[in-house]
Amino acid sequence: MSTVDHPIVNEAPAFSRTLAEQGTAGRVVWFYAGLGGILLTLLCAPVFTALWDLWTTRQDYSHGCLVPLISLYLVRTKWRELLRLPIRPALISGAGMLLLSVAGVLIGVAGGIITVSSVSVIGLLAALTLLLFGHRVLLAVAFPLAYLIFMTPFLDVIVEPLHHPLQRMSATVVSALFEGAGVPTYLEGTSIQFPNGILEVAVQCSGAGFLISALAIGVPLAALALRSWWSRSALIVTALLMSIVANWMRIALVGMIGYVSGWGPQVHGPLHILQGMLVYWVGLGVLFVATWILVKLERKRPRPAPQSAMAGVFSTNVPAWTQWRRAWRLALLVLAGATVWVYGYDVGPVAAKQSLHSLPSSIGEWIAREAERAEPVMRVPGADDELMRLYRRADGAGVRLYIAYLNSQGQGKELVNYLTAPLHHETAGATIRAGDRSLAVNMGFWTEHRATTPILFWYAVDGRMISDRYEAKAASIAQALMRRGSNGALVLIAGDAGADRERAVVADMQRFVQDLMPVLQPALP
Repeated sequence: MSTVDHPIVNEAPAFSRTLAEQGTAGRVVWFYAGLGGILLTLLCAPVFTALWDLWTTRQDYSHGCLVPLISLYLVRTKWRELLRLPIRPALISGAGMLLLSVAGVLIGVAGGIITVSSVSVIGLLAALTLLLFGHRVLLAVAFPLAYLIFMTPFLDVIVEPLHHPLQRMSATVVSALFEGAGVPTYLEGTSIQFPNGILEVAVQCSGAGFLISALAIGVPLAALALRSWWSRSALIVTALLMSIVANWMRIALVGMIGYVSGWGPQVHGPLHILQGMLVYWVGLGVLFVATWILVKLERKRPRPAPQSAMAGVFSTNVPAWTQWRRAWRLALLVLAGATVWVYGYDVGPVAAKQSLHSLPSSIGEWIAREAERAEPVMRVPGADDELMRLYRRADGAGVRLYIAYLNSQGQGKELVNYLTAPLHHETAGATIRAGDRSLAVNMGFWTEHRATTPILFWYAVDGRMISDRYEAKAASIAQALMRRGSNGALVLIAGDAGADRERAVVADMQRFVQDLMPVLQPALP
C-alpha cells in the first residue's frame, strides 16, 4: 500500500517544513481561519466602536485610527521572517492566555471600561498567535502587537498625574517668554494675567496628551528608520521634548493673539483649533528632521555584520495536524462562546423608578427656587435623566442639587471616567450620620477659574451609596455581569456660590443630605 505525504498531515520529522510550506494545508485551515476571523470581528466590534468614539471625540487620541494601520505595516516588514518560522501551537499557555484575555474583553464591555476591553483585545490577538502558531511567531510580532497600546486609553494612567505639573510649567514658561518680550504679565497658579485680559492654561492645554501622540509617531519611526539603540533613544527623547515645546508655542500663540487683538472669539473659536493643528504639524516636521539627522549620523558609523535570517529558523519537528486542529477548534470554541455572551448578556436599559423631576420641591426645611439658575459644577455626558435644582432655607442658605441617572453605561456614557475624575482631585471620603445609618460620601472642593466651591457627592449603584470611584466602577461591572443592567446615578451637592462661610456651607450640605435620602431612595433602583 502506498502513502501520500501531506505537508501538515504527515507527522514525521522533516527539515525546513515551515509556515511557507504548510500554507497549502487545505480547505480545512482556510475554513477555520475564515470562521475565526468572523468571530473575532464580531467579538471585538463593540470595543472598536467604543475606540472610534474615543478617537473622534478626544483630541489627544486622534492618532488612534492610524495605530492599527501602522501595526499592520510593522507586521508586513517581518513577513518574510514569519514565513520561515515553524508552526508550534502552545496549547496550554496559549489557552490560558486566551481565556484570561477573553475574560478581560467581557468585563470591559459589560462595565463600559474601554481601557480594560481594548487592552484585552491586544492580549487576545497575542493569545491567538501563541495558541495557533507558537512562541517563536509571537516573539516575532511582539513589537507590532505592543504598539497597539497607543490606540487605547491605557496610557491615561501615566499621563493623568502629569497634567497639573505640566500646566504649571507651561504657564510659568509662557509668562516668562512674554516678560522677556517686554509684555508685562502676572502669574497666579495656571492663570496668566495680561494688561487687557487673562489666559487660563486649562487641563486640556497641559500638553500631557500631546506626549502620547508624539510617542505614537516617534516609536515606529525610530524602529523603521534607525538601527542603533542610541539613535532610537535619542529620537524618542526628541519626540517628548518636541511635544512639550510645541505646547508652549501653542499657548504663547494664543496669548499673543489675545494681547494684540483682544480676547474674543478669535482666541477660543475655530481659530484656536487651527492654531493647535499648525503647531502640531510644525512639531512633526521637527521630528522628521531629527530622524533625517540621526540617519545621517548612523551612516558615519560602521554597520554591524548582518546575521543570516535563516540561522536558527528551521526546526526538525513540525506540529502534528491533530494538534494544530485541536488548537484551532479550541480557539473557535472560546471565540464563539464569548461572542454569544457579548451580544446576549445585557438586559437593556433600566429606567429609574420615577422621574427625577418628580422629587418634591420641598425637602425638609429646604424649598426649591425654580426661578434661580442652578447650573451644576459639572455634568455627566449622556445622562438619561437629570435634575438641577437650587434649594434654600428660610434664612437664605442654599445648596445646588444635581442628579444624573444613566439607564445603561457604555463608552462615553459612564458614571466614572476621565470627565468625572476631577471631582476626586480635592475631595476625600467622609461619613454622614442619618438616623441609624452611615452614609459614605465624598467631601471637598471644586476649583474652576480661581473660584472654589464646596461639594459633596456619591455614586448610587445597585441600591448602594459608594464614594470610591474604583469601587463604583467595580460595582457597575458586577451588576452588569449578573445580567442586572449597568444603570447607576451620580448625586452631587454644591454649596451656594454666594455663601461666604465655608464651614457653615459644609454643615448645610450635610443636613441637606440627611433630608434628601428619604425622598431620593424610592426614585433610584
